[in-house]
Amino acid sequence: MRKIFLSAGHSNVAGKDRGAVGNGFIEGELTADLRNRIVHALRTHHGVIPITDSNDSVLTQTLAWIKNKTTNDCICLDIHWNAAVPAAKGVECFVAEDASVFEVNLAERLSQVVSEGIGTTLRGNFRGRKGVKSEVESQHKRLGWFRFTGEQVLLEVCFITNKVEMDAYIANRDRVAGKIAEVLAGFAKKK
Repeated sequence: MRKIFLSAGHSNVAGKDRGAVGNGFIEGELTADLRNRIVHALRTHHGVIPITDSNDSVLTQTLAWIKNKTTNDCICLDIHWNAAVPAAKGVECFVAEDASVFEVNLAERLSQVVSEGIGTTLRGNFRGRKGVKSEVESQHKRLGWFRFTGEQVLLEVCFITNKVEMDAYIANRDRVAGKIAEVLAGFAKKK
């Protein structure tokens, strides 16, 4: 079985890379909470113990820490929230421009279960896969998450700035975490 690495994407400590804010939420708190819910679901329902970053790590620290721990067959998920105008909506999962078929399939499936879980749209259509985008389509055009070994995806759960999406996420977050865990556990068994 493949090892699973989970990153909360942003720090959960005041003043340290806390990410986007909106509708009374802070991205760093949301990402840590969702990561912990996924960990719980993986352990409880799938017997899988993932490797995680800490709540106080900023992304650069997580990247330095994870760099020497992964191998080609690991799954590495980085969790984020999007931010834009209040009407912006949807889930998307980023992969490297030269992503493997495994990464694209994983990204597509993660986007699907989040979309179904909170009733939102799929953003992106990388290689004909709805809900998937290449890192070059991201705000930064090149993402540090895709610079080490392993099968890597970066999930943008929904828009922190969209109240309807955030209400739907909060109401369904255990279900969403459970579905993400189910997808990760299933992909971890694939050769």
